Amino acid sequence: MLEKIKKEIKQGTQFISFLVLQAIGQIVIMAIPLLLAEILNTEAFGLYSYSEFVLFLGLSFFVLTPRTALVVYGNQEFPQTGGIHKTTLALMLFAAIALSATILIFILLKNQICRFTMLSSGQVIYLLLAFIGWMLKDFFATLQYCMNRRHTAAFTDLLFGLTALSLVIFLCTTERLNLKNIFISYFIAGVICCIVSFFIIDIKKIFPLQPDKKWLKDISIYALWNFLGVMSVYLINWGGLAFLRYSNSTADAAVYNISYKFFKGFVILVYMIPAYFLPHISANIDKAGTIEGLLKHKRPRIMLLGGIGIVIAYFMMPFVLKLLYAEKFLSAVPVINLLLAATVLLLYSTFYLTILTAAKAYKFLQFANISQATINIGLNFILIPQFGIIGAAWATVIAYIYLLVICEWRYQCKFKNKIPSIDSCHMIMEPLDFQV
Repeated sequence: MLEKIKKEIKQGTQFISFLVLQAIGQIVIMAIPLLLAEILNTEAFGLYSYSEFVLFLGLSFFVLTPRTALVVYGNQEFPQTGGIHKTTLALMLFAAIALSATILIFILLKNQICRFTMLSSGQVIYLLLAFIGWMLKDFFATLQYCMNRRHTAAFTDLLFGLTALSLVIFLCTTERLNLKNIFISYFIAGVICCIVSFFIIDIKKIFPLQPDKKWLKDISIYALWNFLGVMSVYLINWGGLAFLRYSNSTADAAVYNISYKFFKGFVILVYMIPAYFLPHISANIDKAGTIEGLLKHKRPRIMLLGGIGIVIAYFMMPFVLKLLYAEKFLSAVPVINLLLAATVLLLYSTFYLTILTAAKAYKFLQFANISQATINIGLNFILIPQFGIIGAAWATVIAYIYLLVICEWRYQCKFKNKIPSIDSCHMIMEPLDFQV
């Protein structure tokens, strides 16, 4: 009994320390656009918002797509061999493809990017540098997650955020703050993460690289399915901005971005749960009690903690916005408060998402994400012209309600063997081939 209590305390301490470190890192990263919203005028921040739309489109398309697959397979390879030689080779190949493809796209579609973001052709080149900086940070963070070094991965995010934020503050104090220099700050932050990571990583666990065609093929198939899901999540988080670009003013885009920046901050905190538990669940998915321990013991405590945090956020948001921006963005308060409901829904859903990801249920997960994104985009198309930004918030909430329902249903089908029965579930799902 005493040993069990000690184990629970140790696990809880590890989780909380990871949560705090990751939270600080993400808060620092999120502080950069929040600071820019205060410094820049509304129109300029609107242009920055459109730039972020393109930046995170590229990151979602090329960088985040293979990340989950690499973490899952890396945490299967590491306990068996004591290294991630095969997974590292796959990560390097994906990074090389991402960099080459992004440069080519920026060259071929420069005029279209300029028209959408309202940036000059020179500023678009610096936006590409910002992408490279973010890619470097994510490359080394993924490498750490593959070895189950979660705290080191969280430190990489923190280092990136602190460096970029420090540079932005320096630019502000020296009156050199503009979009070009902001983009360069992200690039420098990524390079510093790269340099520091070389001193942290145990090279013996990475090199020599080990080619394995089957391993690479399996990761690639997982990543291809995950691509649909990642892009769907991107459209849910950013799709409303695309509608606002052509139907509302740049000032409305700025208010939208502020509202969703807070929401994305909450979402990032929520996604720390799968980031922390996924390596363990992936390595022990077939062991009895793994899933039960997550849902029956850890979920109630995390939901309680998260619920308290969300209630506090609900009452604090008006004061926070007024403190940061005076009257500038008070119209974002009802939007953010509505999006907090979506945060609660995602918090509950993420436990099922962790299990399904560890079980490599990528076909079902992508179906869920694609259908969720389709619902969100359709509702944006209907609600934004009628209700503006608040319509986009309602579209997001409804989309997350759908995600929770479908994940709960799939879990009951596959893992609980409850209603509907596994046989009927198999018959319903078989034509779409959504087996785990």
